[in-house]
Amino acid sequence: EAIERFLASRVRNPTWKRMTSEDGQQVPAAPPADLRQLVVDLEGDERFVEVVRALSRGESATVDGAWGSACALALSGISRQRPSALVVVVPRVGDVESLAADMGAFAHASPLVFPAWETLPEEHDTSDPVFTARLRVLSALERAANPPVLVTSIAALMQPVPSRAQRNASTRRFVTGEETDPEELLEWLVARGLEPTTAVALPGEFSRHGGIIDIFAPDAVDPVRLEFFGDEIDSIRTFDAESQRQLEVCDEVELCLVEPASGVSTEEAELLTESLPEGTWVGLVELPDLKREGEEVRSRLERQEGLLTVEEVLRRLTEFPSVVVAALSAASMETTCHLAVESIERFSGPRTRVLEELQETLGPDEKVLVACHNEAER
Repeated sequence: EAIERFLASRVRNPTWKRMTSEDGQQVPAAPPADLRQLVVDLEGDERFVEVVRALSRGESATVDGAWGSACALALSGISRQRPSALVVVVPRVGDVESLAADMGAFAHASPLVFPAWETLPEEHDTSDPVFTARLRVLSALERAANPPVLVTSIAALMQPVPSRAQRNASTRRFVTGEETDPEELLEWLVARGLEPTTAVALPGEFSRHGGIIDIFAPDAVDPVRLEFFGDEIDSIRTFDAESQRQLEVCDEVELCLVEPASGVSTEEAELLTESLPEGTWVGLVELPDLKREGEEVRSRLERQEGLLTVEEVLRRLTEFPSVVVAALSAASMETTCHLAVESIERFSGPRTRVLEELQETLGPDEKVLVACHNEAER
């Protein structure tokens, strides 16, 4: 059996040291049992601690030497120290999902993804998966508890989102026991761009069966069921769209049925940066590539109305404490952490022989963590 992939990079940390919270001294620690332990070990590096301190002071910083998945490792370490949200910006649209997956491997939960529109503005609608994902990120940023980590591209940030005022104006609250005209509610759903269907399955759909109205709001994870007794809301509950099984009984629910920014006036649109909470940190991956890719996005579009320039997006992002993450080191006046990460050769052949070769390359104090795709492979 051949091993298709091996660990793409390694961090040189021969003694696996980390900081203790009691006395601030470095002491020997056990080798990491999984990838998440690598994040804890990285947090004990003096240079990395200085980067976090700089961000906490509201300053900018740099992490270089972040080859391959070490970029996700560094960003995961920063995310654990953030006081609020963390926005990670990558150059290309195709890099977003892969970086989010890598960061998820170093954390207990994967970050949110804020995608870019790849269709014409007139083709945007409330049921589009891109719109629902973008709207869910906006909703997550509005929640004070558990501020999110999100990964996005420079192209996605150049595209406007519905403004906070527009979102508030498109939101209605429904409370158990209050009266609401079901017919007027149905008219409102149609006017807000939701699609009628026999059974809701996707965000942006609604259905009616007698005194029951099911609504799958664009920013919702699960649809909600309003059961009427005449004009009175008798019950409110969320349910699983696939199995139709009840999930939770609610006393009240808020539904935001805003349209995509392309469907509103320029005055009613804004950038994602305007919805970022106080205390947000920003991670800029490969800054020169970010600028170049953003310019290429604009140059490929014949219609650029509503699309901000790269300079304006970066200006607004750097109003927050920011860290540039790069593979190559460069001269910088900012607080800098250089990761001692090196690429290694790909190992191939029978598994036992690969492990033997690997063992032969190790020094007496070196450790290796082999990352497997799943439990069975481990």
